[in-house]
Amino acid sequence: MCIERRAYSSVRLHRSCSVHSGAVGLRRGERRSQDAASPTAGAGGKKPLTVNELKKLIRALPEPSKTIVSVLVRTGLRIGELLALRWMDVDFRLREIRVERNVYEGHFDEPKTKSSRRRVPLSPAAASLLRARRSKGVTPGELVFASRTGTPLSRRNLLQRQLQPAADALGFVGVTWHSFRHVNATLLDSARTPLGTVQNILGHASSEVTRGVYLHAIPTEARNAVTKLDRLLGAKKFGPKSDSSCKRGKARAAVNY
Repeated sequence: MCIERRAYSSVRLHRSCSVHSGAVGLRRGERRSQDAASPTAGAGGKKPLTVNELKKLIRALPEPSKTIVSVLVRTGLRIGELLALRWMDVDFRLREIRVERNVYEGHFDEPKTKSSRRRVPLSPAAASLLRARRSKGVTPGELVFASRTGTPLSRRNLLQRQLQPAADALGFVGVTWHSFRHVNATLLDSARTPLGTVQNILGHASSEVTRGVYLHAIPTEARNAVTKLDRLLGAKKFGPKSDSSCKRGKARAAVNY
C-alpha cells in the first residue's frame, strides 16, 4: 500500500510501504526499483547495490559519509533521521536508538507519522560505529553527526561532495541516501525477517491486513534481524575501525558540510 505524505513544507515525496511486494519509493530524481526482495532485479534494468558493491563504496568514501552510510545500511534510518540524532537518543546499554525528529536543510521537525517515531535496534557493529564517534565530554543534547560548530550536517553537501563522486568513480549510477534504506530492506528480507518486523524497523505505515497480523512483532525479533544483517554485510570487513583500535572521536568530521 503506497501513501503520499509531505516530508517538509518544500519537499514532496512518495514512499512505498510494502516490503512484501518489494516496491520501495525513491526520492525525486531516483528511479523506482520494483523488486527489493532480489538484489539482482529491478524495474528498467536498474539494480540495487549488492553487498560487494556496498563494501567497495564504503571503502572509497571519506568521513563522515563512510560512517553515515555504514549506519544507514544497518539501521534503515532515513538520512534526515540519522542527521537529527542526538546522543540522548542513543542507548548503548539497551543497544537501540529512538527516532524522535527529522532534519532538513538545518530545520528540525517531528516525525510526520506515528510509525516514523520509533525505537530501532542497533546491531553490535552499528553500536560500535556510533560509539567510535562519541568523543570524551560530549553532552546528551549534542548531535551525533555535527559540523565543527555543532550544527547539523547538510545532506545535500555530503551527497554532492562525497557520496556521488565516490559512487560515480566506481560506476554506480543513481546512488542517493535513500539507496541505503532500500539495501537495508532488501537484506532484511534476504535474512527472512518477518514483514511486520521490517516495517517496524523502517517506520513504514502498513495496510489493514498487515496491521492485523504483524504489528505484534516483538523487540527480540527486531534485534535478531539486525544481527543477521551484520552477518550478511560482514561486520568486520568494512566501515571505520572500532573504538578498541582507534581513539574515540577520531571519526568525527573535520570540516563543515
